[in-house]
Amino acid sequence: ESDNHSSSFSSALYSKLLDLLDQTKSLDERITAASQARESLISLSSPDSAYTAVDRTRKLLMDATKGISKETDGISSSAEKAHQLLNLVEDALFECGSFLDDEDKGLIANLR
Repeated sequence: ESDNHSSSFSSALYSKLLDLLDQTKSLDERITAASQARESLISLSSPDSAYTAVDRTRKLLMDATKGISKETDGISSSAEKAHQLLNLVEDALFECGSFLDDEDKGLIANLR
């Protein structure tokens, strides 16, 4: 009976350890996903990040308005408004990325 009890205990312990391993793997995957989300927003080196897309858009707008005089009111004001909106998008991206990284309230900190 002692062997049966010991075997049952070992089996239950093994099962609990497997559950813990699964939960740890799941948590690691969520932390990795949150880190990748941050990188996809504000990475300066990734060609696929949202920040890089904003920067590329800004350069394209500058190319589109290159050589146009300031007296061309419609084009000049449209380009200025587009740049202002891109600045807002850029600010929002960095704010979101900073929040993801926040050591107290951020997603990554809460997952850990």
